[in-house]
Order: sequence, then structure tokens, then C-alpha cells
Amino acid sequence: MFGKSENELVGNRFIPLVHPEDRDITLKEMEKLYTPPYTCYIEQRALTVNGWKWLGWIDKAITDVHGNVIEIIGNGRDITDKKMLELELNKNKDFYVKSNIVKSKFLAELSHEIRSPLQTVLNSSNLIQTKIECKPESELNELFGLINSSGEKIICTINSILNMSEITLGIYKPIFKEINLKKEILDVLIPTYKHIAKQKGLLLQIDTTANINNIKADSYGVTQIISNLLDNAVKYTIKGNITVSLFEKDNKICLSIKDTGIGIESDLINHLFDAYKSDNLSYIKKFNGTGLGLALVNEYCKINNAAIEVDSVLGKGSVFTVIFNN
Repeated sequence: MFGKSENELVGNRFIPLVHPEDRDITLKEMEKLYTPPYTCYIEQRALTVNGWKWLGWIDKAITDVHGNVIEIIGNGRDITDKKMLELELNKNKDFYVKSNIVKSKFLAELSHEIRSPLQTVLNSSNLIQTKIECKPESELNELFGLINSSGEKIICTINSILNMSEITLGIYKPIFKEINLKKEILDVLIPTYKHIAKQKGLLLQIDTTANINNIKADSYGVTQIISNLLDNAVKYTIKGNITVSLFEKDNKICLSIKDTGIGIESDLINHLFDAYKSDNLSYIKKFNGTGLGLALVNEYCKINNAAIEVDSVLGKGSVFTVIFNN
């Protein structure tokens, strides 16, 4: 490994050959040779005839009957290629993390810049609509409806991007308190989604069997979890029904949302919660979406110490179950 003869090495101290930045850790690791089990593993840079090389050493101390070290046997090998690969991977990881932060900041700034003028456009559209007397069958009414619905979709997308950016950048500050899951969240959300479902010819029903409805959680985060799951249930269900169930299992409060929608391919379930990955789910692309909804659900579940489970059959529907541990 060193490219030196036995005579050049035997009887000489090894430490001078070790890279100056690695000497302290080498000496510290070698202290382990003087206490049971009298072994140590060291990774260090050492000077060879071909320059600095990374070496990995497994050292074993030989002791006498009194436990005194009388000899040290070292088995070393060249691990330069391994260390170079590790360093490259760490470099790429750092680059990925920094790039992700830059992307999140950019998306957040862009979203803020878009949302304000878009809200102005929507408000102006509503004002114009109230000033113009249109017959129910007028094309203007249909046009105003398209403007408002399209604008609301864009606002919803922008809010999702902003929420994900806050979480990615670590600036989202949850507020944990005791909340009544049914009264404070479900009873507020369900009427709206019942109306949306009814417009699609779907039946949305709620089934609550839980005796205890209180959880300690971040109200906004839990609202986002349920809203996104309901959004998907309504979006991906063409006919049939959606059932929201609140129940207890193993002394934990659980909430499930079951639909009779398009379902999910089994080999794609593991990628459901990846952000910006809707393109992987090619068979649902016609329904539109940013690929952020379930990613946000997953992140808000983590924040609220909740688990999420998925059971789905392609062509028959899906069940998403959130288990609250607090």
C-alpha cells in the first residue's frame, strides 16, 4: 500500500505518515486498544509513494496475562475508491438539499406575486357580474362562472405550493391544542364537500362511532389533511359514494375516507406521497393536479404525530385512513 520496503517501515513511527487532519482521530481511536475488547477500526489518509490514500485499519492489541499490551497487529486496506464515492454522494446530497431550498423559496415568492393580482381579478369579476343584469341562460353568466372556477383552482394550487414551501423551508409553526375533530373540523368541512359531491351526482355521507372525538393537534394541519383527502375523493370518483368514518381502534382516534373512484395501481402506492410526482400516475393525469395534495397530507400527518394508511383497488376505489396518536 505504501510502496515502501520493509526496512523503510519497520522500527519507524507510523503517525508521521498520517494526514495532519486525521492524526487526532487516529490517536483517539487507538486508545481503545488499551481497554477491552482491545480492538479498533480507523479510517485515515496516509502518505504513500503515489500520494495520499485513504486506508481502513482493523487493529487488534495482544496482551500478556496481566492485561498489558505487548503487541499491536494491524490489517489495513486501500479504501480510497470507497471514500471518494462517499464524498461525491455527500456533495450531491448537499447540492440537492440546497437546490430544494432555492426551489421552495422561488416557488413561494412566485406564488405570492401571482396570488395578489389574481385575487384582484376575481374580485373585479364578481363586482362586474353584480353590476350587469344577466338572464340565467346568458352566455355572460357561464363566462363569469368559468372565470371564478378557474381562478379558485389557481388560488388553491398557489396555496398548496406555499404550504409545501413553508414545510420544506422549516418555517411552518404548528399550534398544538386540544380540538374536537368532529365539531371543529368535520362539521365545518362536510357541508361544503357534500354540496360539491352532489353537483357531480355523488353521495357523501359521514359515519361516526367514536365516543371520544378530542385530539391534541395543529388545527390548520389537520384541516389540510382532511380537505386534501376529500378533494381527491371527490375529484377521482366519477359515480357512487364517498364515506367519511370517525372511529376508535386500539385506543386511538381514526378517520377514514372511502370512495368508489378510479383506484390506484398497487405498484404506485409507494409513490403517492412524493411531492410533484403526479406525472408518474399517468392514468389520473386527465383529472389535473399538482402532485402536492397527498404530499401535504403526509407532511401534516408527520407534524401531528399521525400515521396514514392506504388501501386501494384499481377501478374499484380507495380508502385513506389517518390514525391520530395524540
